[in-house]
Amino acid sequence: MSEAEHKSFVAYHGSSYDFDKFDLDRDTVTPRGGFCFRDSKSNAEWNKFDISSLEQKPGETENGVLYQVRIHADPGKSLDMDKPYRDQPDEVKTFVASAGKIVTPHYPMEILARSILRDHMRSGLDLEAMAKKLLSNGIAGLTDLLPNVEPGDDVRKWIVFDPYIIQITHKDGIPVDAAQ
Repeated sequence: MSEAEHKSFVAYHGSSYDFDKFDLDRDTVTPRGGFCFRDSKSNAEWNKFDISSLEQKPGETENGVLYQVRIHADPGKSLDMDKPYRDQPDEVKTFVASAGKIVTPHYPMEILARSILRDHMRSGLDLEAMAKKLLSNGIAGLTDLLPNVEPGDDVRKWIVFDPYIIQITHKDGIPVDAAQ
């Protein structure tokens, strides 16, 4: 195995659903076509509940579940919405070039990513297809700083596209059997 295949990181996912694996057919998928994680346990706690409804939905637990996961991907190969183009990994730069975008080194990645996404959607590519295209270019996900975080805090949000690189290690702090 290469060094990149050995890289992974711990993240957290709060959900009102109790499940044993992440699944693209479940409601845990974000509007960007992936799964959302936080690198802060306390920040993920907020996501344990669906506060838009006081009524319990089918499959939801009463108190929500906090998942600790290991994401088997190199976080340094994610598209970082907070960094300019020049600071993106080579995989992202190759993807941008394949999208026909010519940019300056200081161009904000968030604006560029939105432009690429808009172009792809106009051509009929949905979010899931866009996520697969990013994956095929070696980009496991997107990352950015969470809004409303205290100055100096570096709480990141990760959108991961491939459910097979997500390993649930704990549910509400209790270790999960690796054989599940």
